[in-house]
Amino acid sequence: MKSFCQRVQANDFETVSKSDLDGLLKDGAGVALTDTQLLVYAAVVRHRIGGVQAFLLSNDGDHRSRIAHEDLDATHQEMVAFLARAQAALRKLNLPKRALDDRFRKLGGPERSLDEYSARSRGVRELLSSPQHVLPAYTPQEPFVMDLRLGEDQRLEAEWAHVRRSESAVG
Repeated sequence: MKSFCQRVQANDFETVSKSDLDGLLKDGAGVALTDTQLLVYAAVVRHRIGGVQAFLLSNDGDHRSRIAHEDLDATHQEMVAFLARAQAALRKLNLPKRALDDRFRKLGGPERSLDEYSARSRGVRELLSSPQHVLPAYTPQEPFVMDLRLGEDQRLEAEWAHVRRSESAVG
């Protein structure tokens, strides 16, 4: 995904060739989209594991708890930054049809590839419109369960519920 983001950001869509743009759109609707979906899932899982680790270490003394929270915050910032780069690349590649018409006046642009890319990537682009929403910063003392699934319309859906500690009724 990193190389795809770099390729998209390196291209100027005012001067890109039709074949290069077509290749980017096909990659964006295929391998790069799958990689992005896996990246989102992995980032959520990694964030949850870090949260659980910080939660478990919260009772092991202030020093260990502080280090766990700092690690969690650093990892969170790193993942949000990467998701923001992925979102910027996906958004940049989602060109309006009029831009293709203006850029490729004589023979037309890769409209079929653009249509496929736009349709297939819509859910991920919407999900990543706010990377902080995908990976909300949270207090590790308030863990929550998250469920990610691919909806019938091929959009990635996220749902979560906070989990609260309860005291044992049996003494």
